[in-house]
Amino acid sequence: MSGKPLGEILLAKKLISLQQLEQALGDQQEDRREFLLGKILLRKGLITEDDLMNALAEQCGIAYASLEDQYIDWNLCRKHIRAVGTERAFFPFKETQDSFWVALSNPLDVAALARLEENVRPKAIKLLLIKDSELQELIAQAEKQKMKDLKNMLDKEA
Repeated sequence: MSGKPLGEILLAKKLISLQQLEQALGDQQEDRREFLLGKILLRKGLITEDDLMNALAEQCGIAYASLEDQYIDWNLCRKHIRAVGTERAFFPFKETQDSFWVALSNPLDVAALARLEENVRPKAIKLLLIKDSELQELIAQAEKQKMKDLKNMLDKEA
């Protein structure tokens, strides 16, 4: 983690002005439902999703990429689909002897990460930041695969 606040990173990259940051921080104080600064700036059209993801990656010290061209271990996804479906906060895509790789769109969701850590202990969790739209699409694909597997299992029993 860089320790820098998100607004400071966006200012340094000249993606927003000080006035825009102050306005968004004011909005953040007024509207308790939208408490994430990045989401406020995104909703206002002041930054793009790529701008936000790059800044979050810098803030948290993790890589930002897409899983589009990556190998995904769908057996691993099926193994952890209950947790994935419940949380909808992360997507497991790779496992090694000592590491468990997950993609997520909100690296600041410490509660979801803590629950994930409990489930894969003693393995270390490795994080990859991806867009929320990609995360939700991958989760939907995993859920479809789960339903297909269940249908196949029921068909075999019939």
